[in-house]
Amino acid sequence: KTYVDKNKVYQLVLKELLPMALINLVGNERNDIQKKQNILLVADFNGLLHEQVKDQPAPFIYERLGERYRHFFIDEFQDTSQLQWENMLPLLDNALSQKFETGLAGSVMLVGDAKQSIYRWRGGNPEQFIGLTREDMPFQIDPEYKKLIHLDTNFRSCENIIEFNNKFFTHAANILDNETYKDLYKVGNQQKKNRRQGGYVQIEMLPMPTPEKNKDTLYQEKVVALIKSLKQDDKISLSDICVLVRKNKEGVLISEALAENNIPLISSET
Repeated sequence: KTYVDKNKVYQLVLKELLPMALINLVGNERNDIQKKQNILLVADFNGLLHEQVKDQPAPFIYERLGERYRHFFIDEFQDTSQLQWENMLPLLDNALSQKFETGLAGSVMLVGDAKQSIYRWRGGNPEQFIGLTREDMPFQIDPEYKKLIHLDTNFRSCENIIEFNNKFFTHAANILDNETYKDLYKVGNQQKKNRRQGGYVQIEMLPMPTPEKNKDTLYQEKVVALIKSLKQDDKISLSDICVLVRKNKEGVLISEALAENNIPLISSET
C-alpha cells in the first residue's frame, strides 16, 4: 500500500511539474522587476510587515502611527485576511489601551458581513469575524465599551427581494453541516423591510440538454427570450438589464447571442 500511495503522489507531482516550473519562472522574473524598479506588491508587503511586527509588542512603525491616529474604522471587515488582521492588532491594541489628553481612549469600529466571507475573497476568514462577535476578543477592554450592533433593516432592496432572501437562505441553512455557519445564516436572514415596495424574483430550471441543443444553447436562448419580454414593458430600458455569468466563456456566449439578435450590450470582459 505504501508503494501504491507513493506512486500516486509521484504521478500527481509529475502532472503538475510543468505548471509549477512555469509559476516559479514567472515569480523569479517578477522579483527581478521589483528589485530593478524598487517596488513591492501589496501582497508581499503584508508578509514583510508581519515578519517585522509579529514578535514585538509595540513596533516602532506603529508607535509613530499611534501618535497621529487614535480612532480606526475598518469597513468590509469580512475581506480582511488573518495576516492583515495580525498586522493591525498591535496598532489597534495600542489605541485602545491608552488614554489621551482628552481623558478618552482610542476606538476601533469594524463593519462587515460575516456571511460574505464564505467567498474567501482576499483571504477573508469567516471564523475570524464570527469570533469577534462571540467574546473571542484580542483586546483587553472594559466590557461596557464593547458594543455589537446588528443592522436589521435592508435599505437597498425592495420588499419582495428582502422577503425572498429571508426565506431562501433560512431554508438553505439547513443543508449546512457547520453549526456556526448554519446559525449565522438563520439569524442573519431576518432582515426588516424598508419603504421600497415591489421587486420581483423568479427561479427557473432549464430543460435537460439534447444532441440538438446543448447547455450553452439553452442558456443563450433563455437570456434572449427574457430580454425580449422585458423590452415589451415601456418602463424597462436596456440599460436597466444586467446579465451575470460565472465564467468569462459564458459571458462571450451570451454576448454573441445578444449581438445575433440585434440587442446592444456593453461589457468590459467580452
